Amino acid sequence: MKLRFYYFLIFPAFSGCFLSISHDVRVHREKVDIRNNVLITRQHQSTFRKVWGLPDRTYSQSGSDPGFGAQWNGGDQHGRFPLRPSHTYDLWFYSKQQVTLVFDDELLIAWAWGVEPQFVAPKNAAH
Repeated sequence: MKLRFYYFLIFPAFSGCFLSISHDVRVHREKVDIRNNVLITRQHQSTFRKVWGLPDRTYSQSGSDPGFGAQWNGGDQHGRFPLRPSHTYDLWFYSKQQVTLVFDDELLIAWAWGVEPQFVAPKNAAH
């Protein structure tokens, strides 16, 4: 009986350690990927700040703005779909890496390479 009691005290401690180690591994892998310019959806905004520093420019973009959406091109297949129209997205531009990142709730959802910021609606566009 005494042995079971200790088991219930020790097991939660080990499971908590496992979750902590798993989180640390994910964060380390994310940092390495970003350092090597490997972008993957669902990378965290905070990891970009830690690795690349603060962005050179930041924008907020509404999902309902004309021309703002996600697109893909792959060989002979391509397409485009709009983002949530009632939602606002964070856009970060890094000039050194020449990339614009699109975040939804602090998670990377899209990006575009280019020397100028991408996805930004012209100032004279009607909303």
